[in-house]
Amino acid sequence: VFVYQYWKDGRTRLMTLGPYPTMSLAEAHQAASEAMVVRERGGDPAENMVVENKRQRDATTVADLADEYIEKHAKLKKRTWREDLRILRHDVLPFIGKRRIEDVKRREIVALLDSIVLRGRPFAARQCLAVTRKMFNFAVKRGLMEHSPCTMMDAPAKVNHRDRLLDSDEITTFLAGLPDLPLWPPTAMVLLVELLTAQRSGEVVAMQWCDVNLAEAMWTIPALKTKNGKAHSVPLSTPVLRLLEAAKQIDMGKGAVFPSRH
Repeated sequence: VFVYQYWKDGRTRLMTLGPYPTMSLAEAHQAASEAMVVRERGGDPAENMVVENKRQRDATTVADLADEYIEKHAKLKKRTWREDLRILRHDVLPFIGKRRIEDVKRREIVALLDSIVLRGRPFAARQCLAVTRKMFNFAVKRGLMEHSPCTMMDAPAKVNHRDRLLDSDEITTFLAGLPDLPLWPPTAMVLLVELLTAQRSGEVVAMQWCDVNLAEAMWTIPALKTKNGKAHSVPLSTPVLRLLEAAKQIDMGKGAVFPSRH
């Protein structure tokens, strides 16, 4: 082990610089030279090292910040907090989770986003930037750090949006093949209702009998279940009404129109 010995306040002090061969001789000379400068200026290099080591141990890591962000911000203000948690756990923490928040550099965020784009997921990279920026802004607002590494960062990649409509041949193939699939009947009904109403999968799956008025052929999606947070009324065509009547025969008493097998 390389050790620097010096006098301070009338007594000898020993300062451990680092173990050999992890620390090379040249690195030991450099560390000893820096300690000498501190001593010559009236400081105590060993005491400074103790303070710095304690600061390193007590420093907030990105993983610590992620936990605080989810508990004290996302869960309280975002209905989609679970998606934020998924993105942080899947993409951010494996990459920079152990880093101290004040040591995270912009180039590390860029490298993180580039790695997601290279996986062929440009939209996921944009989502990751949005969540990561929000998390570091949260840290700045709470006084955990002075500046966010995500400030003024551009979106990592352009996402090409396009309309995708099933043509008549595809619809025919879908309807012809559906009966042959080994599906739980409510699952098959969900797929048909999605096709016939053009509503999102999650909204159809979460349909409750209390939201359906068969007499008026109307389905009201509550605000809590819509993407934009606003209640939405969906007129029900005759084929959909027939599917809902069939679904009543599988009612498992939990209020769900399309219950799971379990």
